[in-house]
Amino acid sequence: IDTKLFRLFSDLEWRIQPDWILNAGAMYEHNDITGGNVSPRVAVNYHLSPAQTLRTSISRAYRTPSDFESRADAAYRFSDGAALDQLFKSTQSLAPEQITAYELGYLGQFSDPRVFVDLKVFHEEIRHIIAEYRDTSIPELSTNPNGSKTFNNDGSADVGGAEAQLKWFPTTRTQFVLAYAYTHQTGRTFHQVPNQYAATDSSTPLHTRSLLAVHRFDSGIEGSLAYYKLGRFRFLEARDYTGDYNTVDARLAYRWRLGREAMEISLVGQNLTGDYYDYDHARVFDKRYFVNLSLKLK
Repeated sequence: IDTKLFRLFSDLEWRIQPDWILNAGAMYEHNDITGGNVSPRVAVNYHLSPAQTLRTSISRAYRTPSDFESRADAAYRFSDGAALDQLFKSTQSLAPEQITAYELGYLGQFSDPRVFVDLKVFHEEIRHIIAEYRDTSIPELSTNPNGSKTFNNDGSADVGGAEAQLKWFPTTRTQFVLAYAYTHQTGRTFHQVPNQYAATDSSTPLHTRSLLAVHRFDSGIEGSLAYYKLGRFRFLEARDYTGDYNTVDARLAYRWRLGREAMEISLVGQNLTGDYYDYDHARVFDKRYFVNLSLKLK
């Protein structure tokens, strides 16, 4: 199965006045599944001062259905091709999922040039959510009463909230980034087994917090430590809530040059605070360590 995707995009910046900047852009996409879509974005920036800016934007974007969502035909079959148990069967044309996003933000650098603040409030409207459900009308020879899984555009959600980020550079080699997000969601989508509508409200964590510390040493070594705290949430198809959980990641990297090429080796530790589960209780993310080696060619 082949799917071709073409993209064409452009952006325009217009300095209306020294303190006012308009950005307008659009991307045209064409694929073999849903045809063509145009994703526009318009943003306006107003400079209160050389170090403080207000910005607002509106944009729209699309997610093309995957090959599996649009063309699935998975079954246990007899040698003659007859379906004993039809697992998945795409039976109708799907529209792309669509999101329209509104944003109002502030970016400021205070009297201390080492401190930056980034604030944002946003509202997002997600439409034509691709839902997975069971269709008992799809023919199969099995006595399984649940039917076959198929896909349909049957769901929507509104997501709103605020984000805040504080960056502090105590020295030219050290950086701290503190971030917080509050997100509230309302919506529904069709749900399988039993076939009914299910609320999407709990599928986004209400509170998300993080702290990142980075320091570059004289010897080419860079170290970073990241802390994340997420509020509980539940994936749309999952039965379990994740519960509130904390994770800590650490990274120690060394960079050097090999001729004209840049080399880097890093030691990474993830989930240093211990195991946690994400999607459901059976999917546990444990403490892990690994080494990365990278080479940048010129």
